[in-house]
Amino acid sequence: FVPQENAEKALEAYRAGEIDAVTNADFQPLALKLLTPFDDFRRTTHSAINFYEFNRRKPPFDDRRVREALAISIERERLTEGEMEGVSEPALSFMPFEDESITKLVQDAGKAKQILAEAGFPNGEHFPPIRLVVNRNNVQQRIARSVAKMWKENLNIETEVIVKESSEIETVKKTGDFDVIRRGV
Repeated sequence: FVPQENAEKALEAYRAGEIDAVTNADFQPLALKLLTPFDDFRRTTHSAINFYEFNRRKPPFDDRRVREALAISIERERLTEGEMEGVSEPALSFMPFEDESITKLVQDAGKAKQILAEAGFPNGEHFPPIRLVVNRNNVQQRIARSVAKMWKENLNIETEVIVKESSEIETVKKTGDFDVIRRGV
């Protein structure tokens, strides 16, 4: 495994024969169009789950209804088709996709509004701005901005996206200096 500074540097190294494959790279749409005709180009999903963890020690995130409302207001298909450009599948549970016995997460903005109102925040009134912490990764930042936009459109909640270096994320988690934090497995 050879880490590269960015997708373009990784592609240069591949073309020079210095590495055998480029994975998990964030290519610009134009670059993807240029790469598609090559026989050795494959665009596939990889096994990973990205999720947002709530700081349940801080109100209002200590209320299950608030967490549920925020979770079900995210349009995962829109994220996977838009921001992820179709190279991922929406994770509706932590269990395998094929297991039909698992209860899947339902995406329902109307129900989310109702649950949020029951938690004391009708139309997002008096809800504090969410501090969403993500690592310095272009894809994760784009996803965070899209989620923030969905929370605003669907629940009338403001979100501040806070970008941290990967080395800082664990410290932020340990100190609890977040409302919502991006996690991955």
